[in-house]
Amino acid sequence: MQNARLYKKMNKPLLSICVPSYNRSKEICRLVESIDINKDIELVVCDDGSTDNTRGALNKYFDKTPITYLYQENGGRGFALKKAIEMSKGEYVMVMDSDDYFIPNTLSIICYIISKGWYKSYAFGVKIHKDQEYTDSIPLDVETNYISLKGDYKIKGDLKEVVRKDVITSCLYSEALSCRRVPTFLIWCCVAEKVNCLSVSIPVAIKEYLPGGMTDKGFLLRMECSVPMAELYLRLSHSVSYKSTYYRWLVRILWARYALHAKKVRADSLWMKVALLPGFILYLMDKVLLAGIFLQKIYKNI
Repeated sequence: MQNARLYKKMNKPLLSICVPSYNRSKEICRLVESIDINKDIELVVCDDGSTDNTRGALNKYFDKTPITYLYQENGGRGFALKKAIEMSKGEYVMVMDSDDYFIPNTLSIICYIISKGWYKSYAFGVKIHKDQEYTDSIPLDVETNYISLKGDYKIKGDLKEVVRKDVITSCLYSEALSCRRVPTFLIWCCVAEKVNCLSVSIPVAIKEYLPGGMTDKGFLLRMECSVPMAELYLRLSHSVSYKSTYYRWLVRILWARYALHAKKVRADSLWMKVALLPGFILYLMDKVLLAGIFLQKIYKNI
């Protein structure tokens, strides 16, 4: 792993934008260009073994935005995101994927709101671009927490979370859970159990799903990294940060599904025993899909 390189020295910024990236030099340039010139912002990029000269592409932006860059051998988004957050120096941290970018003038709004210090965490809306269509994922203007936004307010799409650095670093997953795909919501789940958030009904970024990205490979990555998936749903099953009975049983069944894949099944309580049957059905369906993918690969190689 190469040493971190700080392109431009600065005092402690208000906001660190943390970006795990892999072979997205064009997209990460678009992200940088969408950042309003602001002395209170730093960009922290953990390059997860890119071969497309991401480092060189970022060089031309050092006069616009302070950039901290770290190159590591390819280990997956889970490792890269954790490292980027650990390297950040801002009072608050915001996670952006390399193919996300800001809606004009919204970064100034974010900085204005978080500078007031009202809350230790915030949630902003996004516009999702997938299959040439845009959809909105916008929370209500409420004081709540990240889990309740999903469970009680039924926000299904991604949001843009902004969290105090001391809070988010206390919620980073352990090395035992670090694999190619660790669900970011595992971090937000921990944050929700520590502090409430202010959700703001303003879309601040475009979240674009590109072919070949993590979402495109989501099913296989979830199967490969079933341990953190099971950990996430177990934590949600026990959480008192939301009220929805429907959501609680949904995450319990998903815990059973991924615990079976991870070979970490438990039956410590009645709900675990109840959740195992529907979880087992989902587990079998996953196995059928995996077998189909395996046979397709064999057929292509014949």
